[in-house]
Amino acid sequence: MIVLTILLYTIGIAVLILLALFLFVLFTPVRYSFSGQYNKFIAVNYKVSFSPLLRFRGNWESAAGNPNQMQVVFAGFTFNIDPDKIGAEKEKPEKKEKDTPKLPLAYYLGSYDRAVIKNGLETVKDILNILLPSKIELNGRVGFDEPHLTGWLASVNSIVRECTNWSWFNVEPVWNDEHYEINFLVEGRLVIFTILLRVARFILARRTIKLLWRMKKEKAHYTAQASTVK
Repeated sequence: MIVLTILLYTIGIAVLILLALFLFVLFTPVRYSFSGQYNKFIAVNYKVSFSPLLRFRGNWESAAGNPNQMQVVFAGFTFNIDPDKIGAEKEKPEKKEKDTPKLPLAYYLGSYDRAVIKNGLETVKDILNILLPSKIELNGRVGFDEPHLTGWLASVNSIVRECTNWSWFNVEPVWNDEHYEINFLVEGRLVIFTILLRVARFILARRTIKLLWRMKKEKAHYTAQASTVK
């Protein structure tokens, strides 16, 4: 009995810790930073910080043979992670695909709802504004093997300098030589809860729920009809 009580207390404490960590990640402002360069291959350094308590950092390179690195820093302790092992999937037996009838185009056109589409586009716009970085830098020297492409780049660079206040963009053309040397930096800040809240507002909207429910009923009706015909 005592062992069971201790086990239940341990499980309860672990669940509370996981819940607190989940809420912490959900409401804490996330600061992200991506910096890197392109010169024969792409090299990217990234850092995602949930405060000094929890951070992810690492680097990635497109060159073959260079190992990718990732670290998780939690409460001052650093844990190394191999991204290649995370991406590796075990071979799974092939699943037999169910023979389900394909819905006609008229089905999707009949489910058209202008208000829902408008709300969906506004949701996408709001999420993009949330994800918009606060700092962008792009600079370097680029030369193409085709001179007219280099000329277009020189024109764009001149227009940006004279007609805009894009101080973050400065790519100088290199003439008579194919040359690629680009440096970039992207930094921003977001709160995950605001993104989830905006998505929930769209999904739980009355018109969205009615549309999804109607589409589900129409799909079930059409599938039943197709099965009867067979």
